[in-house]
Amino acid sequence: MRRYNRGLASERELIRRARAGDQDAFAELVMMHADRVYGALRRFGLDAAEADEVAQEVFVRAWRGLGRFEERSLFSTWLYRIAFNEAQRRLSRRPPRSMPMSI
Repeated sequence: MRRYNRGLASERELIRRARAGDQDAFAELVMMHADRVYGALRRFGLDAAEADEVAQEVFVRAWRGLGRFEERSLFSTWLYRIAFNEAQRRLSRRPPRSMPMSI
């Protein structure tokens, strides 16, 4: 349990530093969460190329919105919500699939 708490404490410190404009601290947060964000985007139905693109957008939005992160949830939960919203936005832009005609 001690290791988990230390991880949260260091994550909180990285968030604090990133809010103060420390891009290296934010880069560490990205490294900590990039695989999980990408995996979530794939599970939401994006292909590999779309997931790569949208993951970048997720982290851009997170950087811009970091001041609004209230820490009422885990940082990963907040990122997951941004990822979900961005995936939905991307999926809504896809052209509708045509239904195969049966004879």
